[in-house]
Amino acid sequence: MIGSRKRAFISGAGERIVLVIRRLKCKACGRVHHELPDILVPYKRYSSESIEAVIGCKVEVVYDPADTSRLTIEYEGHPAWTAKRLTIRRKDRAAAKPAAASFAPTG
Repeated sequence: MIGSRKRAFISGAGERIVLVIRRLKCKACGRVHHELPDILVPYKRYSSESIEAVIGCKVEVVYDPADTSRLTIEYEGHPAWTAKRLTIRRKDRAAAKPAAASFAPTG
């Protein structure tokens, strides 16, 4: 273990919870990995329980046709939430993509 960091997520009840996640350094590749508990999904802000509850369900999307920059998503039994406007970062400011792996044929 080389340290820890805080990781926030939103529970099924809509409450913001902060956990302390361990940071581990891989001896094989030298990269740092974060040990996530089963309740978290990598790169998502909602708990795995919340995500599983709405997968495949129909939601109601409410918006003003004159102003589509603000969308409200409603799902029965859950608090409504507002979708944020998607912002695409300029290429010169985006993170570099890792190089694609290349494999040599065997045999």
